[in-house]
Amino acid sequence: MTKNDDLKMNLEDCCQEVCGCPDCDEPDCADSIAQSQETDNQDQLGQDSKTKQANNGQTEQARDNQSEQDDQEPQMSEEQLAAIKAFNDHMQSLNDQIIQAQEQAQRERAKAEALAQRLVNLQAEFDNFRKRNAKSVNSAQAEGRYEVIIEVIKILDVIEHALSMIKDQVTASGVQMIYRQIQDVLKNFEVEEIEALGQEFDPNLHSAVESVKTEDANSGAVVEVIQKGYRLGEKILRYASVKVAE
Repeated sequence: MTKNDDLKMNLEDCCQEVCGCPDCDEPDCADSIAQSQETDNQDQLGQDSKTKQANNGQTEQARDNQSEQDDQEPQMSEEQLAAIKAFNDHMQSLNDQIIQAQEQAQRERAKAEALAQRLVNLQAEFDNFRKRNAKSVNSAQAEGRYEVIIEVIKILDVIEHALSMIKDQVTASGVQMIYRQIQDVLKNFEVEEIEALGQEFDPNLHSAVESVKTEDANSGAVVEVIQKGYRLGEKILRYASVKVAE
C-alpha cells in the first residue's frame, strides 16, 4: 500500500466519523438519517430552551414591574379615607341643597306668575270700574245739570207770566231784560226751545193737553202752546204742552 492509499483511508475514516455512518456513503442510510434527526432534535431542544428562557425572563420582568408599581402606589391612611368620605358626604349634601333650592325657585316662580296674573285681572277690573265710574259720574253730572236747567226754565216761566201782568212799561222793560239774560244763559248751555206752534203734533216732542175744533188749522196741528218745551241735544228736558186741532 502506498502512502497515498493510507491518506485516502484516513480521510474516509474521518468522513465516516463526521457523518456517523461507518458502512456507506449513501444518503438514505438509516444510520445517517438517525444521526441527522438527532442533530435536528438537539437543535430544536436548544431553540425551545432559549425561547423558554426568554419567556421566563419577560415574566420575571413583568412581575418586577408590577411589584415596583405596587411599591410606588401610596397606601391611604384611615384619616385620608375618612376625609374622602366626609368630602363625598358634603358634596351630596350640597347637591341635595341645590335640588331643594331649584324646587323652591320653581314654587316661587309659580307664585309670582299667579300674582302677576292676579295683578292683570285686578288691573282689568279696575279699568272696568273706572270706566263705569266715569260713566256714572258723567251721567250724574248730566242729570244734575238737567235738573238745574229745568229749575232755570221754571224761573223763566214765572218771568213770562209776570211780563203778561205788568202794566208799567218801565218795569216791564227791566223784567224783559232779565228774561233775555236767562235765555242767553240757556243758549250757552245749548238749550233749545222746542218748536210747537203751527207744527204737526209730534208725541216725541209735544204733550197734548187739549184738542180743539177750529177752521184755521189742519187736523193734528198745534194751535196753541200752553207751556214751552225745551231740549238739550237729543235729551228732552220738558215736553211742550199744547192744544191740538181736531
